[in-house]
Amino acid sequence: MSNTPNLYSKMAAIMGEITRVPKTGRNRQQNYDFATDSDIADLIRGKLAAHNIAFFAAMKDVEQTEIKSAKGSTGYHTIAHLEFTFVCGDTGDKMSCTWRGEADDWGDKGVSKAATLGEKYFLLKTFVMSTGDPQDDPDNSGVDERDGVQRGRTQPPTPPNGKQPQHWAKNTERAAAFYKWATEDQAVPADELLKAFGVKRLSEIAEDEHAAKVKVEALVLARQEQPAPKVT
Repeated sequence: MSNTPNLYSKMAAIMGEITRVPKTGRNRQQNYDFATDSDIADLIRGKLAAHNIAFFAAMKDVEQTEIKSAKGSTGYHTIAHLEFTFVCGDTGDKMSCTWRGEADDWGDKGVSKAATLGEKYFLLKTFVMSTGDPQDDPDNSGVDERDGVQRGRTQPPTPPNGKQPQHWAKNTERAAAFYKWATEDQAVPADELLKAFGVKRLSEIAEDEHAAKVKVEALVLARQEQPAPKVT
């Protein structure tokens, strides 16, 4: 029996070697660091090479659906059907997995975005990697995106100094960025925006920022689905 580790043993070893993915990306609007697709690819590529494992990606199919923005711009929702294959250079062992990536784009980058996101999350899930990124945690906001209902913990734990961090809506820069996104990018009238949250000013919004954006997006979708008035 050969003492050479097989493909699965090598992949298990890589899982044990990886701790948390480094973060070089910066979301300046919401003020947090995040792991980019390059951070993940650079980390995994070195580990695979060290264990003599080759990695191949293939795009099997692409679906594109036309979408419209709140301002009437045309874009495409792209779904890339992908296949990823690991091959052990020592034993010839092979493992192939199907995956898919999705992305919305208003130019000509939909396919590349979907492929890049698909590979990023395939590697994250395959090697059980942690990024610590809020957008990667479905329980982060306490809001079920399927129906907008809050579930579980909705407030962050109290920090060691006993002081809760300032709510995003009371932060002038973050509130201004949210207002610009909602009224300009999503084309929601200011009075309708405040009415949706039952407040007179943005600083009174109680929802966390992610939940607030989900509510605005639901509002935009509801407005788009309203039948056009009949012309008599």
